[in-house]
Amino acid sequence: MEGAFHRDTLEKNGEGNWVVVCRERGSIDEPECVTTCSVSDADALRFEQFIKKRRILSLSKRLKSPVFLTDYSPWSAEMVFDCPGSVGNRRITVRLEQYRIYTRPDLKRIDEMTDMFYDLLGDVISVDDGYEDFYGDDE
Repeated sequence: MEGAFHRDTLEKNGEGNWVVVCRERGSIDEPECVTTCSVSDADALRFEQFIKKRRILSLSKRLKSPVFLTDYSPWSAEMVFDCPGSVGNRRITVRLEQYRIYTRPDLKRIDEMTDMFYDLLGDVISVDDGYEDFYGDDE
């Protein structure tokens, strides 16, 4: 692996506003670039309702596939939920990943979720190309 990755996260920022944080790197020799985009409360709620209505979390229970490619960068979607009122601020993590056995309707739901996720992105709030931290302040 060359250290490349792309990860997008829907989360609340320090001010309590919904944002999508996009992190990516082309290779291990490059810094991580972080782009933050706004998300409206209404869109975040609509996405949450979609996840519930389309029973997206149930897809994490699909059997693992016997197919595995070692030279490929597989897709995955991970959702982490806080459990209000639980002891120790418990969290639940649900993961959808490429190497599971999904039906065509399952894959359609995953595609719908992906499209809806990217439709959440509003205005770009900030972009950090990572070069200052990567090379230090001497450059």
